[in-house]
Amino acid sequence: MASKLHLFNCNKSTERKADVIFLHGLWGNWTKTWAHNEEEPNESWPYWLVQDFAKDCCIWSLDYPATPTSLPLFERAREVLECLSNHGIGKRPILFICHSLGGLVAKELLFQAQHSKNVWEQNVFNNTSAVLFLATPHRGAKLASILSAARRISPQAVIIDDLKGAKKKLDRLLDWYRIDSAENNIKTATYYEGKGINNKFLPFLKVIVVGKESSNPHAGDPPKVAESDDHISIAKPSSKEDCIYLASYNLLEDHVIPSKEEQFTSIPELPELSDVNEGFPSIRKPGVDFIGRKEELQKVIEAIPGNTFVTIKGTGGVGKTRLAEEVVNRPEIKKFFNQRIAWIELDKATKDSKEEVLVAINTRLGLIDTETDHENRLIQFLSDKKVLLVFDACEGVLTGINQLWHQLRMQTPRLCVLATSQKSIDIQEERRIYLEPMLEPAPNDTASESIALFEYYAKRRGGNFSVTNENIEQIIDILDFTDGLPLAIILLAVRLRTISLDRIQVELRDSLLDAASGSQNQDDRHAGLEPCFDWSFRLLSRDAQSLFPYLSLFIAPFTYAQAESIALGTTSLPGPLSDSDEGNAGKTLEELVDASLIGFDKERYSILKPLRAYGEEKLQKYAKGAREVFINCLRELNSRNELEASHDKENMYQAGIYAIDSRLTSSEFNSIWRKIDEWLKSTGRWNERLRFNKELLAFINYIDNPAARSWAGIHYAESLERLGKPIGEVIKEYKGVYIPQNWLLDPRDHRSAYNDIETEVARKSSSLYFAIGQREKAFNILDITIKRLRSWKALSALYDQLGQLYLDISKPEDAAEQFNKASQLREEKDQANSWMNRGDVFLKNRDSEEASDAYRKAYELFEEKGKTPAALLALSKEAKALSFILDPFQIEKKYLDLIEQCRIKQGKQEAALTEAEFAQHLERINKLDKAESHIRNACAELEEYGDKQAFARTLQTAARIFELRGKWSDAEEAQKKALSALPGKAYFGAISR
Repeated sequence: MASKLHLFNCNKSTERKADVIFLHGLWGNWTKTWAHNEEEPNESWPYWLVQDFAKDCCIWSLDYPATPTSLPLFERAREVLECLSNHGIGKRPILFICHSLGGLVAKELLFQAQHSKNVWEQNVFNNTSAVLFLATPHRGAKLASILSAARRISPQAVIIDDLKGAKKKLDRLLDWYRIDSAENNIKTATYYEGKGINNKFLPFLKVIVVGKESSNPHAGDPPKVAESDDHISIAKPSSKEDCIYLASYNLLEDHVIPSKEEQFTSIPELPELSDVNEGFPSIRKPGVDFIGRKEELQKVIEAIPGNTFVTIKGTGGVGKTRLAEEVVNRPEIKKFFNQRIAWIELDKATKDSKEEVLVAINTRLGLIDTETDHENRLIQFLSDKKVLLVFDACEGVLTGINQLWHQLRMQTPRLCVLATSQKSIDIQEERRIYLEPMLEPAPNDTASESIALFEYYAKRRGGNFSVTNENIEQIIDILDFTDGLPLAIILLAVRLRTISLDRIQVELRDSLLDAASGSQNQDDRHAGLEPCFDWSFRLLSRDAQSLFPYLSLFIAPFTYAQAESIALGTTSLPGPLSDSDEGNAGKTLEELVDASLIGFDKERYSILKPLRAYGEEKLQKYAKGAREVFINCLRELNSRNELEASHDKENMYQAGIYAIDSRLTSSEFNSIWRKIDEWLKSTGRWNERLRFNKELLAFINYIDNPAARSWAGIHYAESLERLGKPIGEVIKEYKGVYIPQNWLLDPRDHRSAYNDIETEVARKSSSLYFAIGQREKAFNILDITIKRLRSWKALSALYDQLGQLYLDISKPEDAAEQFNKASQLREEKDQANSWMNRGDVFLKNRDSEEASDAYRKAYELFEEKGKTPAALLALSKEAKALSFILDPFQIEKKYLDLIEQCRIKQGKQEAALTEAEFAQHLERINKLDKAESHIRNACAELEEYGDKQAFARTLQTAARIFELRGKWSDAEEAQKKALSALPGKAYFGAISR
């Protein structure tokens, strides 16, 4: 939740003399913190001030998240300062009334205001007349240390860290306020509690949270004690006679509200609209309706009166110009500037200079005459007028605007500029408002902004198109290609006058740029996606132009290290910046981010789909070897285990597809292809897995690799099965992908490959028939295949399969017989799997001791052969078997050792799965507190690393544990997350397994 300012009284008149800001503390609330009786918040302290000072003041209360895990002090103060500035706070004297943490927020925001480049933010500091601190921990609070030690707060308790005593940053802030508050004549009053807190949440504590020493800001009068109040009640005066209320009353009357001689010059009421244009051209009017963007529109409108330079920043085609058009046509903006508004188009400038900008402005205002001094002519015209100039498409003349603004801001004090730009203009007064693409519509969400925009433009000029339940899925699919970019949405929608939705979908899969080509007028940067992006691309440096197309190969967010790897390339395949100076890749990335061609969020960069399509188009023309650079860089990163997050797997998937398309045959790609397949399976992306393995099979035929064909064929058929194909078709496809007509090998030369294929087909077919209840057919398939084959490896696999089927129908004796046959065939070659199977039989018979012995032998054999995943699986099964016979402490130690081994040898995902299993064990033995802790860790790890099926199953376990703990809201949240992780049938399939 962002910070929000609430008004207790309705006096927003420009004649008011002061503003009072209430700032609550940790776990506070904008009304209840100040109310002596929380059931009657209207009978509280702020309302008493309204009664006494209604004509002179606005009484505000700030509502902001103040939990231990909310924003750090610096970031919260930054957000609060912007909130105050947006509401015009700073034009009049200010009194801050701060409780606990609120006092630290107030000091930090005043520090930031003093050092801000924004004059409106500076005014917040300059016009602060008084501050009332109530139990503010200027040197940290004892309670913070107690809470941290007791671990009652999340490990990410960032606010608690700010509250702890002896922190350098608090000391620096204390010293700054002591000196600068005196220099700025800020009157400071301070109170601390006289009683220990008796809080229902902490019944074992009764302490003075903020004592005299900690409460002392070393500014103003010495701290006074509120003897009858504790840390909470000190902010809740019980009457107007209370010392706290009297302190605020006296500060307002004596130090904040100016006398008649001192009163600030108030801003006049908005003038009536004038009939005289005074040389200003008519305001540019859009020819179409404004769809959506209500929040963004309001944000710009509210920013203009309090700032001299407002920039709407965003990528090309995101709707900056259209938003600016709507702003200047709003009645409140017209009235504020008395219609003195001029629209200046700067995209036709031939060079980046002050003179070019001046000529564009003066031409629009009709000031071009025989005089050559355009600057003086403009300044004379604007000097005594309140004017709004709209600079559209500033990104090509940033230097010129900077040079001109340096002169204008000094000599035209009433001038305001609204700019649209893909890049930051970076002037001192600039207030940036970032315009993002429209949000992706949810399934069947006909009310979303992007769908409304699509429908509006499809209907224009007499179209009879409308969004219905029948076409909503098609529209959402089309909008997915646009990534919410309004220009792309509009260009696709207008094509419905001549072609169908089906045809648009087909064209989009061939080329997004062609499908959204628009008109042929290339002089208009909004005529189509390509001219729009060409305009942005031409403004880049040579290095940025070289790097951007390479980065467009990333289909998911990527890290700085990955971008740098692509930029530099490898020894054999240099990248676009391989000859550049060290650190140039970082500077070039920053340029692309500032140009709004690449987005940046926390640790990863991303590119919108339309811009990726544009980048790939550039590759086709200028850098055809880029894909090979991309593939080999990701292959190297994968070999160093640096591609583990879910976004990395998506990019690796793309690299795998490129490798298949490019017919790259290095053996190192086998590992990448297997990882891609595992990731697609674990995340339930069966359609993509089907397509991937189908393309892989065609490629394997090309390079003649029977071993790879076996596993790719299995995965292809598995995907068919999961997508609901009839069982007969699935088995037919199995046989078809394993033994295609054009794969003509001599069985005598490739008997091993044929045995593998026939064995896998038999095992899979029997499993499929068994799953649909045709058990007799399942057993017959295995029996027939056993009689036909002679290979010990194939036969042992088939006996194992028979044993598993017998286990599933609760016939452990028959299962043991089949496993023994398999074991005898393997002799010493594969005893590990035999012991695993025996362990399964023993565990089914509840012979836990025998089962644990079998699993232990399997583990030792797997370890000897270096089969780490199988060895860890054996250890996990051993722990489960021992949980029935060992004491809980020994089992807990075994599981914790196993989790750590999994983390070291197999990665965080396998460790998380093992930890989830441990949580289930703890649940069985009724150690629910520990079970909750471990299941939360497991869920967090699985959510990050993208195994959707395992994540959904683990969330189900978590929900069950939360219910047993009585945490119903947590249980409900876990259920919702599980459903959203794998919607519909995929979800129920996952939890059933």
